[in-house]
Amino acid sequence: MSINNRIVQAALADEGQKEVKGNHGWKDKDFDIQMKSTGWLDGQAWCAYWTEKIWCQVYDADTVKILRRFFSANAVGTYDNFWSSPDFIRSKEPVEGAVVIWQHVKNGDPSYVGGSNWIRGHAGIVIDTEGDANYFTTLEGNSNSEGGREGIEVARQRRKLDFDKQNGLQLVGFIHPK
Repeated sequence: MSINNRIVQAALADEGQKEVKGNHGWKDKDFDIQMKSTGWLDGQAWCAYWTEKIWCQVYDADTVKILRRFFSANAVGTYDNFWSSPDFIRSKEPVEGAVVIWQHVKNGDPSYVGGSNWIRGHAGIVIDTEGDANYFTTLEGNSNSEGGREGIEVARQRRKLDFDKQNGLQLVGFIHPK
């Protein structure tokens, strides 16, 4: 099975995992332990941590050491960190297994810096490109079934491949598996 398929299968296994309200852990104790192993701390947003968890779950130990240097709690920072990697590709094209990154856009300013001094964003994993160049399907941590960026679970979303602002988020791009 290809690495892309293994990433998708690992992501699908987490679909529906629910947090304890307010980003205070997870109802499933095994999932809670796995998320804490990424460096997630109580109260933090966890969408980018969840993508790290999935990728680290399917790669070998040597690659996981490399991945830990690139993934960050900051979704946009994660995308930027992968810039220096010769082993992974940043692109504007969704592929199954890729990490997808959005940035928060406030008042038309995509460089808006949140209160924690980093650009706010959102992350997920592409699970299907649907054969339609205009849409792709994701699983996203810290989301919800209504498609919100902030949420309570690992939820499936159908997203439009559009780099214009949508619902306060602007698509940045994709990180392709090795």
